[in-house]
Amino acid sequence: MVSGTPMATGDGMRAWMVLRRLEDYEAAWRAHAAAPAALEPGPFPIRVQGAADLEAARFDLLAWADPRAGDGPASPFWVQDGMAEAAVAPGVAPLAAVVAEGGGSIEGLRLIDGALVLKIECGPAALQLRLRDAGPFPDAAGIELRHPFGLGMPQTVRRLIDFWTVAGRAVPPETAGPDPRGLRAGTCSR
Repeated sequence: MVSGTPMATGDGMRAWMVLRRLEDYEAAWRAHAAAPAALEPGPFPIRVQGAADLEAARFDLLAWADPRAGDGPASPFWVQDGMAEAAVAPGVAPLAAVVAEGGGSIEGLRLIDGALVLKIECGPAALQLRLRDAGPFPDAAGIELRHPFGLGMPQTVRRLIDFWTVAGRAVPPETAGPDPRGLRAGTCSR
């Protein structure tokens, strides 16, 4: 129903505002998302993707999100090609603390295939990261971003800058440069 990948284009919040008003989406959500989602322990909420969530893919979602939730996410978990990759890194600042310090929030979605998708939001900005083969997320762990340095490099560099922006941090000096979207580093507003 929603075309493209809203998270990749930065239109996730706008797309969610439209999707949650569609009668087709609300009816599908009621039909498939009746059972409460399972949660796994972690330093932030981590939902476990269920079989019913697979039906949400027809709306470009990884899991159903309540269209009526007033305190719901700025953006749901979107299907996204070429999602930025990350790995758990115990020796760095705890991710939950870094995001909270920047005024943001974080939640996870454990996919049926075992991968963990992290969604970091700050105001209207949202970013998704994928951790492959991730076990339970340790309370005091941070993450390190991975990059394959392939043909998708410009798009991935933009996502890395997005990560720092969403976390409310200044872009590290070695990656600082012109922001392809015209955002200043260290702010959470668009």
